[in-house]
Amino acid sequence: MDITNQRRTPMSYSYLCHVNWAPVDGAELVQPVRPALPDFKVDPHPGQTPETAAYTARISADPTLSNRIDLAQSLVPEYCAVLTPTPDESGWAEFLMVRPDGKAASVRYDTTRLPHAIRWISNTGDEEAAGFCLPSTAHHHGRAAAEADGMLVELAPGAKHHLVVIADVLDASTASSRRAG
Repeated sequence: MDITNQRRTPMSYSYLCHVNWAPVDGAELVQPVRPALPDFKVDPHPGQTPETAAYTARISADPTLSNRIDLAQSLVPEYCAVLTPTPDESGWAEFLMVRPDGKAASVRYDTTRLPHAIRWISNTGDEEAAGFCLPSTAHHHGRAAAEADGMLVELAPGAKHHLVVIADVLDASTASSRRAG
């Protein structure tokens, strides 16, 4: 995606690429994120149920507990975390949801313009969604909050930002090699 400022004055923006997948019970979430603050920050929903609150408290204490999809775990209305990946030598990050059969959903992106990822997972009984990697410029609380937190991106007059996100489904062999890499 290209964002071009066609104005004569600077323009600020925030962007979140909402890539949703169907969750797969027992799938492992693999990401290049240090499992500690400030790189992994659980962001509890104020209206979460007590069961979801207990889950988010456990993963706040130990983020590695969140690396497996468990469809028995109720997540009402959702579980969110703000992640800051460690990119590879070319500036890219890749997140995987590896299914028990070895196949994987993959989200790869250039962290140059998208330094964060939002994890958004919901399992309410009415809906199931595994947004295990939503590449973003900021958190998911909207423009005003991103501005207050200094997370808006400024684009000079006439300037263009090129954002690259690749979502894919990998066969077991490719997923295994990417996971090891």
